[in-house]
Amino acid sequence: MTVTPRSDLADLLTLRSGTGRVQSQIIQTQKELLSNRSAKPYGLGGAAAERLHGIESRLARLEADDRVLTLAAGRWSAQTEAIAEMRQALGTVAIDLAGARDLGQSDLTESALIDARDGLDRTLAALSTRYADRAVFSGAQTDRAPLPDAATLLADATASIGAAADPSAELEAYFGPGGRLETTLWAGAPAASLNLASGEPLPSDPTALDPAITELLKGYVGTLLAADTTLPVDAAERSELADAGLDALSQSSDALVALEARVGRSAETGERLQARGAARQTSLVLERDALGGVDPYEAASRLQAYQDQLDTLFVLTRRMSELSLTRYLG
Repeated sequence: MTVTPRSDLADLLTLRSGTGRVQSQIIQTQKELLSNRSAKPYGLGGAAAERLHGIESRLARLEADDRVLTLAAGRWSAQTEAIAEMRQALGTVAIDLAGARDLGQSDLTESALIDARDGLDRTLAALSTRYADRAVFSGAQTDRAPLPDAATLLADATASIGAAADPSAELEAYFGPGGRLETTLWAGAPAASLNLASGEPLPSDPTALDPAITELLKGYVGTLLAADTTLPVDAAERSELADAGLDALSQSSDALVALEARVGRSAETGERLQARGAARQTSLVLERDALGGVDPYEAASRLQAYQDQLDTLFVLTRRMSELSLTRYLG
């Protein structure tokens, strides 16, 4: 039996290896034609490659900034909706309470107190708003609601304010900086300051300890405690509590509007930064494509040349195979 010469096998292997390389070049060139980018941009060498690397780094930072701003935009939108809910819950509670007191009609007072309790419930629910599974009013402690529910808050406030020598002063202290609301019931943490990769600072987010919110809570709690007949206070102290609660509720509407406007300005800032980042991204992409791009006509010519080489290799491989078979059979 005649054995195929070793030189024929070597030639066949060489042809097949060459075929694989040409096929890889064809695939690479096709990708370049589709993307209009060189498959090996850093093969440019020298200053061009360094410049291209710098562009890619800046694009990566801009993409990271865009993700941060997108998350912030959603958070600010959720906060705006929550503040709007607080304003709607407050409605005309202060006006209704004042009118009921002036008219001395218990049925009107009872109705206003029901609205006040409902407003407290809705406010605390709004403060528990989450976006992307993060509490938006808890500052840096985004895994939990910032404050407990209305029943827990009222029970704690009742125990603290009811035992005080001056209930109205205790009400003020309870909801003030360093008061029991902040030191005992507050489950959040100060809002972290955020900067974009470019160094641009982002506006800080309000938390449940924002003065506009604590003033609203003080108004609800003061009003409800003043109407609680089980609270161990005399008539004068009860009247002072009612006045303090009513004053706080009366001021809360404007304070909430200002807070909502502040969050709106933060959202506008975010939109401006995102638009600026998008413009920079577009500019850098164009610059990158100009550096690492390919001439479509040149790439098409290379593709045709590779296809011609592949056709030639196929023909040679077939002929070598036929020759080897002839020698083997002979």
